[in-house]
Amino acid sequence: KANSFGKAAIKAGYDADVLAASSLIGKNENGQNYDKFKDRTIFPIHSYTGKVIGFGGRAFNPNAKSKYLNSGETLIYDKSKVLYGLNLSKQAIRKANKCFIVEGYTDVISMHQNGVENVVSASGTALGPQQIQLIKRSTNNVTLLFDGDKAGIKATLRSIDLCLKAEMN
Repeated sequence: KANSFGKAAIKAGYDADVLAASSLIGKNENGQNYDKFKDRTIFPIHSYTGKVIGFGGRAFNPNAKSKYLNSGETLIYDKSKVLYGLNLSKQAIRKANKCFIVEGYTDVISMHQNGVENVVSASGTALGPQQIQLIKRSTNNVTLLFDGDKAGIKATLRSIDLCLKAEMN
C-alpha cells in the first residue's frame, strides 16, 4: 500500500514530525502522508561505530523522478561526515593500507561480494574534506573508482585535489 510504512510507524508510537524531518515520510498536495522510499531498495546508512543514522533508496522504476533518494540531514545524520560502508570496512582499510572510494551503495556491496572489503562510498555526493579525514584514520592511500560519465569525472578531479590537499596518496 501507498503509506504502509508511515501508518505502521505512527501506530508504533513514532512521531509524524520526526518521520518527516528524517525524510521517511512526506506530505502530498492534499496534506496526506506518504512513504518517501516507496518502490525503492533501501540501504541503511551507518555511523562510523555502526549505528543506523539514515537511509538511501534506489528506485525500481527507471522512469522515477530521481534514481536515488537519501534521508534528509538530521541531528545525527550529516552526509558530509559519513562514508557508506566505513563501519564494515575500516579494519580492512587498515590491513590493506588502502581505501577504494566508489560512487554508490551497490558499488560497495558488489566489491564486498567479490572479496574487496577496503571500500567506501560517498553515497552519490561529492567527496568532502570531513569524509577524507575519516579515511585518514585508517590510511593515507586511496584509489578513486568513480563512474566514467561527466559527473564521475568531475567528482574524480575534485576528489584528487582534496586528497592531495589532505596529504593523501
